[in-house]
Amino acid sequence: PTLAPTPAPTTPTAALVKLTVLSLPLAVLAESETKAAAEAFRKDMAYAAGVRASEVTDVAGQGGCVTVAPAEFVTPRRLRETSAAAEDTAITIQACLPLPDDATIGAIQAVIQSHTMKEKIAMDLDSAVDGRRDVGMHNMELVIKSALSCVPTGERSVLEHSFCEAQPEQTLNTPAPLIHVVDGAEASRTPSPATSPTPASSPHGALEDLPTMKEFLERMGPEGRTAPRAFAAIDTNGNLYSDLAEFQGAVANFDPPMLQSEALNMFDWLDENKDGRLESLEFLKSYEAAGARAKPTLAKGPITLEEYRASLGHRAEFHKVGVGLCRTADETEPKSAEHPEITTKEGCMQLCDTGSGCGAFAFKLQGICRIYPTSAEYSDTTPMPDTECFAKQYSPEASFNLARIRFLFRLDDDLSEEQRGTLGSKVAETLAFELSAPKTTVMDLEGHSGSCSIGASADVSNAGSEARGVCFLSLPEGRGIADVTAVIDAAATKTKLANDVASVSGAPNQGWESVTASILGSSAAFRSADKDSSGSVDRHEFLEASASQESFKHPLQRQAAEFAFAGLDTDGDEKLGPNEFEAHEMTSFFHAPPSA
Repeated sequence: PTLAPTPAPTTPTAALVKLTVLSLPLAVLAESETKAAAEAFRKDMAYAAGVRASEVTDVAGQGGCVTVAPAEFVTPRRLRETSAAAEDTAITIQACLPLPDDATIGAIQAVIQSHTMKEKIAMDLDSAVDGRRDVGMHNMELVIKSALSCVPTGERSVLEHSFCEAQPEQTLNTPAPLIHVVDGAEASRTPSPATSPTPASSPHGALEDLPTMKEFLERMGPEGRTAPRAFAAIDTNGNLYSDLAEFQGAVANFDPPMLQSEALNMFDWLDENKDGRLESLEFLKSYEAAGARAKPTLAKGPITLEEYRASLGHRAEFHKVGVGLCRTADETEPKSAEHPEITTKEGCMQLCDTGSGCGAFAFKLQGICRIYPTSAEYSDTTPMPDTECFAKQYSPEASFNLARIRFLFRLDDDLSEEQRGTLGSKVAETLAFELSAPKTTVMDLEGHSGSCSIGASADVSNAGSEARGVCFLSLPEGRGIADVTAVIDAAATKTKLANDVASVSGAPNQGWESVTASILGSSAAFRSADKDSSGSVDRHEFLEASASQESFKHPLQRQAAEFAFAGLDTDGDEKLGPNEFEAHEMTSFFHAPPSA
């Protein structure tokens, strides 16, 4: 029996692209220059269509190739208007591009014919021939036609030559292709409007007032009237995509400006492939759906607060959810991994504790260990005899290992250095006693153990009869900053400190009410990230630190780091203090702790 042939596609699944460059005579180009020009065009077409360069084919259907020929093979209208012979005037490069999922030929035409894409093609070709010719947009003609598929034509002219990639491309860890529409005709595209139910709240904030796409464009102003201008308004630096920070900066100038939670939710919705970059084809799809009244639905952030604390190396705590296998509010049997090699509950807990991707574990008495991922919240159990579920959580308190303590009290400004040193030693001794810690754990500004700095530097300057003292206290593991604050704020501690000041010859007597103190904790991770020792971590420092194991136990991917920085910066000042960096007392991203 014979097999029936596979039916040929009946709708276009590819685009045929032909580029004619009037200022590049094929006859005078060296073979290396022709090959470089072909390679540049192949990569630009892959870039524009959002496919791998190996998926671009020549007219004969060979993958990773393009076809080069003199312009007389396919004579364009503009070439006929010139008087020179075709082979002496222009080079034609042809390629076939598979259409990405949900893309139309109109969308591809809009992208390739855009001003920015043409400019990129001209610059890349100019670089390929070392700038020997004027490869400007005015010397180029692009023709894009639809095709059923990128298949061999069966015909080939002797004037055509194929140039293919030199070696297979590395596809691992390759960033998603970027597409930019800033000019050209609007494309016809079938929208995929958001029709999922809109939750009442999210890690980004409440969603009740999140605008529709139409309202988003109206708030953008005149730029929102056409797709090219609208995308250019959020791609403010013209680098062919809009990242989260760029998007937030752009929408802050809308009328009325978008709130931070609105901006985060809108960006997540528009960023359909969740690569942390808003590309033009994604934006075009939503632009054409602007008439739909459905509100954007929340897309889950790339990292949760629990996962962020785990990446910093915070200590995990486990609480028993109940008897049975772990489950979520939506799934009775969520995804899990069984570890038959673990035969004790302690061993199962340790496996979950040391794994950054573990959110819960279940253990059956006969020796079955199940590990559940961090991507869900496990708040209930599916009944099973002799089985217990334990959820992994991280304390909302920061993992500080150093406390900076500042005192303010009355002190004559004519005290000698020796008297200040004596007082610094007494204050350190009092702190160590009240905190039940060795005196060596208290340090001054110079790092000397067993002493505090009293009005000895610009950081501890005295103004009139008031003086400041500064001590650093090493916090033992497990001791929180709240505990230290409570002890130092106690009347008994301040009374002893007042007596310490009065015991120094020449110092005035004062009651404990006149002694004030402030305590600020910091972690080793924070101090490592704070490269300029400014007392805060800016976006650049955070992104650099989060990618390195020097500061983070489990480094973050760039998209997760960008999201985390925005979510931790609750006061919107574009920098993180020690508390923000450690997510101290935070219950979710983008929400300041109740005490703040």
